[in-house]
Amino acid sequence: MPNTIVTRPAQREDLPQISAMIEQLANHHDDTAVVDIEVLSDLIFEQHPWVFASVATLRQKPIGYVVTCPLIQLQWSQKGVDIHHLFVDAAHRGQGVGKQLVRTAIEDAKTRGCTYVTIGTAHDNTAAQAAYQAMGFTQLAAPGPRFRIRVDGPLSNGN
Repeated sequence: MPNTIVTRPAQREDLPQISAMIEQLANHHDDTAVVDIEVLSDLIFEQHPWVFASVATLRQKPIGYVVTCPLIQLQWSQKGVDIHHLFVDAAHRGQGVGKQLVRTAIEDAKTRGCTYVTIGTAHDNTAAQAAYQAMGFTQLAAPGPRFRIRVDGPLSNGN
């Protein structure tokens, strides 16, 4: 069927299209993406991948992607994943492609022995919030403050 949307694990030959979609997603959030295809390849395809990626294709051309990152709740011995990126090309939005990608991520998580999947969105993105709840996600309480430090340069002693 020529107009059937198929989801599948990402392949190395998808990287240029995934990179372009990452840039579109960053632009949508007023960010500037700096995507290195070699690093992206390592993150997805190394022997022990850092992230897991799937694409939605139409006539074998990627039109969307989902990337999940591992999570863990050691206190309950539970593995999970966070849907770090979910993107559908503008021409294909509103056709169930995002839902299909989320379902693919959930099924992938199950095969990896995960017990939960999380996804986030902006506070004002009520359409996405409603869509996630319609798919069975429950809204979580906001976590406490989180902090970040850069570790790719000299560490500061706090002064």
